[in-house]
Amino acid sequence: MSDYVSASAIKDLLTECPICTEHFDEVRRIPRRMPCCVQSICQACLETYSQGLPTLSCPMCRHQHNLPGGVKSLPKEPIILRILDHLKIVKGLHLPCTDCPDGNPAMSRCDDCGVFLCQECLNAHKRVQPMRDHQTVSFKEMKEQPGKSFNRLHKCAQHHQPLQFYCYTCEKIVCVSCTVVEHKEGKGHNVVSVDEAHKEKAKSIDDTLVKLREKAEGLEEIKQDLKKRHSNIQVSKQAAVVDINKAFDELIDEIQQRRGILLSDVEERSSKILKLTQEGLDSTSNILAKVTSSTEYTRQMRSKADKIEDLQMMGSSAATLSAMLQMSPKASLGRAGVSFASTCFSKITPLLKMAGLVKSVVFSPIENPNGNKSLNDAMTIEHEYVPEAAYMTWQP
Repeated sequence: MSDYVSASAIKDLLTECPICTEHFDEVRRIPRRMPCCVQSICQACLETYSQGLPTLSCPMCRHQHNLPGGVKSLPKEPIILRILDHLKIVKGLHLPCTDCPDGNPAMSRCDDCGVFLCQECLNAHKRVQPMRDHQTVSFKEMKEQPGKSFNRLHKCAQHHQPLQFYCYTCEKIVCVSCTVVEHKEGKGHNVVSVDEAHKEKAKSIDDTLVKLREKAEGLEEIKQDLKKRHSNIQVSKQAAVVDINKAFDELIDEIQQRRGILLSDVEERSSKILKLTQEGLDSTSNILAKVTSSTEYTRQMRSKADKIEDLQMMGSSAATLSAMLQMSPKASLGRAGVSFASTCFSKITPLLKMAGLVKSVVFSPIENPNGNKSLNDAMTIEHEYVPEAAYMTWQP
């Protein structure tokens, strides 16, 4: 039962479609092998992705496939189908008899024919002369056997004979009839036994898998390094944002302080001028009121007086009226006011547009003499172009 436990541990990988996560079966969710990414995807998902068109974009790696025969032209994955059958036997699920038309539940399997047999068909199977020596195994016995011992019978789809040879020329597994017809050695085909081809190709694929494992280890190191660099970039970004905000907050504080100083200066200077102007205004208003009231009063009184009274009044008021002619308001500043001159603003504004500098430090991989690449050898510092005017303050 240990092999069954191993199969159970990887059942999600081998018995479930990676797209819909539904279990494969031999009716609707038939596992179809994708040649681009070495993955098996159920037929239902592939039909959904292809939408009935003769082209298919692989759901896993997006590789484009031209399938004139549709999704069904992709090969079935026999290993998964075999694992499914073995799991059904182990779990005691229903498997129909292959030979009888009634679909009776199978009880055993013929290793030579690769068929499932009910009890009646098993008895008949043993009575047929050519099949008397066939090895049959009951499901009870198969539950105790490792899953790898549960093999399917591979037959040629054209000649219905066991697949025993491999044609290197066509890269195809063939039967004995194929070797004397389509894959005849006299026609230039290189045909060897399945065992010989398997031995040679197994060595080749094992070497490739070792190299891929080494490549995966190298890629994992690069991945971890890139993740670390990604995190460092995020940290440097936040630090740059903090530095920029701090620098400009300080600059804004300086500008606010300068604005406060200028506004206070305006207030102080305008207060002095306004005070002097107000004093002149008050003095002028007082003299005007006195002159106006005295003049109007004298005119009205004279219009009511006789000559004697008029003569008396003129004698008493002539000196006062004459003194009013000499009165003058306090001296004013003439035309005065305050104004703001944007001195140096024509120089400050361009400098503000160039204030600060964002730099990108990039470590580019370079190839060492030993052929390895290092991510830390070549450093490039990139920043925005700064006009010569930026250095007008003679700062480095």
